Amino acid sequence: MKAQKIIMQDVQGAVKQLRSGLKTIEGQMKKKPTPGDRFADVMGPFAEKISSQIEKAEKDIAKCVDTSDSLIQSYGEDPKKLVRNVKESMKSKSAINFIFILSYIE
Repeated sequence: MKAQKIIMQDVQGAVKQLRSGLKTIEGQMKKKPTPGDRFADVMGPFAEKISSQIEKAEKDIAKCVDTSDSLIQSYGEDPKKLVRNVKESMKSKSAINFIFILSYIE
């Protein structure tokens, strides 16, 4: 696996958008179909597949956050304070991205 610079909040936001879009599709599938409407037939398998992929992504994100929190704590820092400081300082943001890269490598 090759390390990539990422902003975890962006990844989490993208996964939330995917989850929201999936809920919209699932809501449409619950509506009573009109004659000849194949939406549920076509989108059902797609929704199931995407749902499992979103769940895996959510688990991977949670694991990454836990790993990075543990790494931050190993340096005697409070992850919540560091994340708050990230919003205030671009240098800290670069540092947290580096920590996320390390957590993916491990």
